[in-house]
Amino acid sequence: MSRMTFYKDGYPCYRTKTYSEVHGGYVDTVVSGGDVASKLAAYEDSEEQGRLVVLPYKVGDTVYSHLWDVKSEKYLVCIGEIKNVRYDSVDGSVTVSDGEYYRYLGRRCFLTRAEAEAALRERQGADGSR
Repeated sequence: MSRMTFYKDGYPCYRTKTYSEVHGGYVDTVVSGGDVASKLAAYEDSEEQGRLVVLPYKVGDTVYSHLWDVKSEKYLVCIGEIKNVRYDSVDGSVTVSDGEYYRYLGRRCFLTRAEAEAALRERQGADGSR
């Protein structure tokens, strides 16, 4: 998507269309400065500089992971809450923590129970009966 803001005389601006009875239609209007332009420009600048990361979850969301159960001697799907997030900019991997362990999102930690159960079935198929 292309930029929605631009800078004019050092101030962030954006274009909007407004109806003009004088011109008998819509005309482009430049809105300069303001909170909306400043915030949007800051996000777009960060994105261009590679500093903006949009995550599919937030701290406090529920996650599902695999936990080894000593009694049954097999992995079970357990539920947790995201307390910490780590993003590795080199390989784009994301690890999340429930306060106890860090797990890779999509490999050992999942956003839905169905994803966790499917991965567990795949893992059990690779490990044998576990």
